[in-house]
Amino acid sequence: MLPSNWTCFVINLDRSTYRLRSISRQLAKSGIAFQRFEAVDGSVLDPDCHPAFNRQRYEQRHGKEPVANEIGCFMSHIGVMEAFLRSGAERSLVLEDDALIDASLAGVLHELEDAADAWDMTLLYGNHFGAPLRQRPLGMNHHLVGFFFRQTGAVAYAINRKAAEAYLAHLLPMTLPIDVDYDRAWDFSIRFRGVLPFPVRTGKHASEIGKTGRKFVWYRRFATYLNRMNHGARRLLHYAFTDPIWLTALKRRLAPPTHRAEGNGSPLQSVTSLSPVLSQLKKARS
Repeated sequence: MLPSNWTCFVINLDRSTYRLRSISRQLAKSGIAFQRFEAVDGSVLDPDCHPAFNRQRYEQRHGKEPVANEIGCFMSHIGVMEAFLRSGAERSLVLEDDALIDASLAGVLHELEDAADAWDMTLLYGNHFGAPLRQRPLGMNHHLVGFFFRQTGAVAYAINRKAAEAYLAHLLPMTLPIDVDYDRAWDFSIRFRGVLPFPVRTGKHASEIGKTGRKFVWYRRFATYLNRMNHGARRLLHYAFTDPIWLTALKRRLAPPTHRAEGNGSPLQSVTSLSPVLSQLKKARS
C-alpha cells in the first residue's frame, strides 16, 4: 500500500496490453493502487519536427543520431510529472510497464516517506555502479544512497513536487535521453538519491525503444566528450561541497553502532531506549 500522500503512475503504450497485465498483477500483490499513463508513441514522431526536441543540441551532447522512440519515452516521463503535479499528491512512484517489482517495494516507499527530508528524486532501479555512498538506513535491508558517479535508468523512481517542478522548468527542450539528463542535481537544486539494493529490476520484456541511435565517428564526438567531462567534474564538485554525501556517509561510519540505526522500528533503537533503565539497575545493585 502506498503512503497516504503518494500517487503511482505506470507508463504504458496502448498496444502493450500484456505489459499492463504483468505490472498490474505485481502491484496488486503489493497492495499498490496506480493510474495508467498513456505513453507517447515515439514510432509516429518525427525528430526533425517535434517542438520539444532540439536535434542539434542532442547530437552535440549525446554524440548519436536521435531515435524517435527515445523522444516518446522522454515526453512520457514529462507528461507523468505534469500529471503528478496536477494530482495534489506530495510524492509519486513512477514505473515503466516492464518493471519487475520486489516484495519489499511497498515497505521501501513507507521508509522513504519517513525520510522525506533527505531526498527529492530517488532511483529505485539503476543501470550502473554509480559509486554509492550510504546516507541513512531504510528499514532493515535497504539504504538511501547518494551516487558519486553517474547513475541512469528510468524504469522506477520516486519523486517529490520540488523535483518534478525543477525538471519541467529545465529539461525542455529534450537534448538527452531522460535518464541520462535528470541526474544533474547541481543544475536543478535537488537531492538526487537512490535505494540499494534496488527494489525494482527489469528484463522480462524486450525494450520498446529498440536500438539506440548510431554513434557518430570519433571526430564528430568532440563536443560530446567535452560535455561529459564538464558534467563529470561538476558532479564531483557538487557531491564534494554543495551536497556532501561523502561527509554524511563518513559521519555514519564513525558514529557508535547504536546511532547508526535511524530507520523506524530498528532493533538497535529499542536497545538504545533501554540504556537509562539498565544504568539505574546497575546502580541499585552496587
